[in-house]
Amino acid sequence: MELFKTWKKNMVLYGLKSQIGTVYRNNDRTTSFYDVGNFLYLAGELDSRFWEDFVRKYGLDYKIIISENTNWQDFLHRKVGLNSFTRYSFKDKANFQVEFLNNLVTHLEEDYNIVPIDNHIYNCFSEEEWSQDLQGDFESYQDFVLKGGFGFVILKNNELIAGISSGLVYREAVEVEVATRSNEQGNGFAKKLGAAMILESLNRDMFPLWDAHNEASKKVAEFLGYELAEPYEAFELEESFI
Repeated sequence: MELFKTWKKNMVLYGLKSQIGTVYRNNDRTTSFYDVGNFLYLAGELDSRFWEDFVRKYGLDYKIIISENTNWQDFLHRKVGLNSFTRYSFKDKANFQVEFLNNLVTHLEEDYNIVPIDNHIYNCFSEEEWSQDLQGDFESYQDFVLKGGFGFVILKNNELIAGISSGLVYREAVEVEVATRSNEQGNGFAKKLGAAMILESLNRDMFPLWDAHNEASKKVAEFLGYELAEPYEAFELEESFI
């Protein structure tokens, strides 16, 4: 895709190469939007009419909007109802310490278990808001498995409290999605799940791509052995506009 050829974002590079998501272009092909999962990437010339038409037709609910073009970034800053925040991208290469990761996975307190995502667990993700994104960009558990999806959850006395999954599956890589129930945050579960996900990804000859939504996720990634590429600006709708 010509307008994205200079981009550095892994989700754009891997997503387009893997032919997932949808690309929208204006009539003269000077502007392109790439819609993949919960993300919308804006490239090319600023075209406010194309933007308004897109928003009117598809909406922006729960979308994370990103551009590497300053004209689009300035435009998004001026839009009422959009908040800007900082995300963190990580390199698609890492020197993971397998023994260290194995130790993280195996040291769990009594009554806690790490188990793979199965049909029942996958369907449970939709029951609570904190875990909904763990279902990823798939229509069903069968679709999740068919497209190479996988992941793990932590159960506390058989109750779901944290999970990690492949939100998107690319050729030779997966996009990691991790979430912990609010009352269980700060207990290191994301680190243990991240370790399990990395090990399973390596076992499948896949690279687990990590793009951190906030500072806490950034710290987990660095703890696990990822190398920061850059912080970057993203936008999302204010809650009152959803």
